Amino acid sequence: MDKVDYSEENAAKCWCSQCAVQASSDCARSLYQQAKDAQGLPPPERLPGLYCATGKASCTDLAVVNMCNCPACLVWAENHLQGNHYCHLGTA
Repeated sequence: MDKVDYSEENAAKCWCSQCAVQASSDCARSLYQQAKDAQGLPPPERLPGLYCATGKASCTDLAVVNMCNCPACLVWAENHLQGNHYCHLGTA
């Protein structure tokens, strides 16, 4: 298993924004809007995604009981990851 890089390339491939775990999170929606409006890659704590690289989510309103998208994500596949729910459990 490789360490996942926190990069614009991986952020663009990341599926966290489409994940059922974050679907009802007001915090994640707000952070995604701010990240979209920012220039370049925001600091990890300001991007609600790419948790396999950055660790646990700063948002506390995630529905971690829902199925996550990790196994369908290109970042997950390209980095030979095996786990899921990195938003709740931490980095890969």
